[in-house]
Amino acid sequence: MPTRISFAPPVVCTGHEAAVYCLLPWSDGVLSGGGDGWIVEWQPSVGPDGRLLARIDDRVFCLLSPKPAGSDAPPGTQLVAGTLSGDLYWIDLDKNTEPKRWGFHQDGIYDLVQHG
Repeated sequence: MPTRISFAPPVVCTGHEAAVYCLLPWSDGVLSGGGDGWIVEWQPSVGPDGRLLARIDDRVFCLLSPKPAGSDAPPGTQLVAGTLSGDLYWIDLDKNTEPKRWGFHQDGIYDLVQHG
């Protein structure tokens, strides 16, 4: 007798207009960065639609939520994003201001790690 395997239908989430390149655990969900330059917050308990938090004029390849050294604190309101063109963006979600931008590399920033 053949074995039957059942699959639940996938949840289709909407929120980007291009590829998603990175995910970051965040609060009760995750943040995603994509080829559209958007940083989107996803909270599965709220629903399948993402909420746009920030928009950058480049593809977002990586995200980091910096924490004070030695802290086990949950994600805060600060984000760092690395992009295809090698720029690093500092985003303060508490303030409705443009992200601060620094040009660090001549090619993409593909990962970020906090040291110390």
